[in-house]
Amino acid sequence: MRLTIDARMVRSSGIGVYLQNLLVNPLLQKYQIKLLCLEKDIEYLQSINVNAFQFVIFEKKIYSLEELLTAPFKTFNTELFWSPHYNVPLVNFSAKKIVTVHDVFHLAFYNSLNFKQKVYSKLMIDRAVNYSNLIFTVSNFSKTEIIKYSSCDPDKIKVVYNGVDHKRFSKKYLEIEKQEILDRYLLNGPYFLFVGNVKPHKNLKKALLGFKEFIYSAGNQYCHFKFLIVGKRDGFITGDNEINVMLQESFYKGKVNFTGWVQDEDLALLYQQASVFIFPSIYEGFGFPPLEAMAAGCPVISSNAACLTEVYEDAALYFNPCDPVAIGEALWKVTDDSRLKENLIKKGLEQSKKYKWEDAIRQKLVHIEEYLK
Repeated sequence: MRLTIDARMVRSSGIGVYLQNLLVNPLLQKYQIKLLCLEKDIEYLQSINVNAFQFVIFEKKIYSLEELLTAPFKTFNTELFWSPHYNVPLVNFSAKKIVTVHDVFHLAFYNSLNFKQKVYSKLMIDRAVNYSNLIFTVSNFSKTEIIKYSSCDPDKIKVVYNGVDHKRFSKKYLEIEKQEILDRYLLNGPYFLFVGNVKPHKNLKKALLGFKEFIYSAGNQYCHFKFLIVGKRDGFITGDNEINVMLQESFYKGKVNFTGWVQDEDLALLYQQASVFIFPSIYEGFGFPPLEAMAAGCPVISSNAACLTEVYEDAALYFNPCDPVAIGEALWKVTDDSRLKENLIKKGLEQSKKYKWEDAIRQKLVHIEEYLK
């Protein structure tokens, strides 16, 4: 079977993690694989894969009209085309098409988009799910949302949870390594950790307000805590500009750190050393970071929105993501109650073990082969 996979987002967060773990799986060896990729990513792709992939350079900008019009010519002479995102070609010469739809945020929050985003997302998501032969999604919540916001056949949708790289996040560090990494990010005391971007639905603003509630209510006992944000501060199309305004306030100066891009080998330690991991998102299809934190042995407090209670079950302490006071109280409970903290760590370690990439890829390939029969 000749299989073409669009791998241009392999270095992105979220979808990049999905692609990285798909491409290294040895079960793909049964296929003749062609990857659509960016030239700058070829060396990286060669370093992570164990298969003899054929690389096809495709430099067109993602979400651009040029991408949609020229992509079909890059997928010619393949029997199966797999897109890890809803930006599928307008026309496709392959006989069978697979799409992975992680969430339908752009349809659920349609009114928050500008005109161009509304037109693109509505057209492309609807087309992706209706014209693909098989649809993978990553939670029952996302399946329900796809059905709610599109007219596709529900029988085409297969729910397969993502996995977690347990070996990576449970890595043991020497003391000298720990100190070097902490120094690199100017960390010399306890901190709460947020991993993600500043898009509005990630709800970082409410998390920062919750942090302020925690500091003000805790008094001198915990006034030395910091808030560490792992992720880019700028550069997102739908970035939350209010965050930049907030961070100019005197309270946040010196208390909130943006790391920017973080090396893979550093991230596990940042999870491991955090006092609490906070995930305030109001919309997710799966939600990688809290499971990564759990695998690293960090207690998690999470929003109770979207798929999050489905994925984390009782391994997180939940809060209303719209209420900064509730977020501050959750931070206080875990910080001040050692028994609760240890219980969350224990449950988190067990919960993260339920999600294995080898199982996820195997399930996907079973669905593909059942469809092709």
